[in-house]
Amino acid sequence: GRIPLWNDSIFGGVSHLGNLQTGALYPLRFLVGGFSPDRAIDLLVALHLVLLVMTTRWLAARIGLRPPAGLVAALIVGAGGAATVKTIQFEQFLVLSWTPLLLIAAHAVITSPRPWRAAGGLAAVGSAALFAGHPQITYQTACLLVAWVLAWLLVTRDWRRLRPLAAAGGLMVAVSALQLFATLHATAESAMSRYRTISDLLSPGRSVEPGRLWAVLFGTTRRIDPGAFVGGFEAIGFVGVTAVVLAV
Repeated sequence: GRIPLWNDSIFGGVSHLGNLQTGALYPLRFLVGGFSPDRAIDLLVALHLVLLVMTTRWLAARIGLRPPAGLVAALIVGAGGAATVKTIQFEQFLVLSWTPLLLIAAHAVITSPRPWRAAGGLAAVGSAALFAGHPQITYQTACLLVAWVLAWLLVTRDWRRLRPLAAAGGLMVAVSALQLFATLHATAESAMSRYRTISDLLSPGRSVEPGRLWAVLFGTTRRIDPGAFVGGFEAIGFVGVTAVVLAV
């Protein structure tokens, strides 16, 4: 019954609402509010895994792929290394799981006969993804969304759809204003205010080493710890042997 502004249980006190990773205003958190934290996290991950798989199949159907393309895509996305690893980092997985629906909503704005109604749906889905968790995945999803929108606008040549797309972005910002304001304020007051340098990002724990690219993409059946054979936990992204067989 209280707004979670501050968490005084760690680090001598930290911003809670201002930390996007906590997902303090994420609506679906309320569905599991009566459970213990560990069980609530497990339920959230399971719920969002279903969301990811079902909307991936829907996305394939929406853009006209023939069966069994949707089933294959759903299996690969739901069981590939990029997704299964993020289920451990649940604050990242929750954002990732909204990605197919976000692409569906953007596609509807560009191609449907009622773009303004679809713009409302895009704003709602975009807000859910923003509220869900980790900004790292939010940035990546935003880049993917921009590329997706530009690609479909080049296909349709209907540049008038930029207006409902812009309106959807504006509505999303308005809906998320409290979260965005709190995050900007917390970031400005952060003890660690400097940006990471390129040399920081080239750390083996944060990037893919060229010599390990094959293992990153296809995995291995010889090692148990995936973080060990790709050089770092953040680099895991394999589609796996099963996905390659299905693709063939």
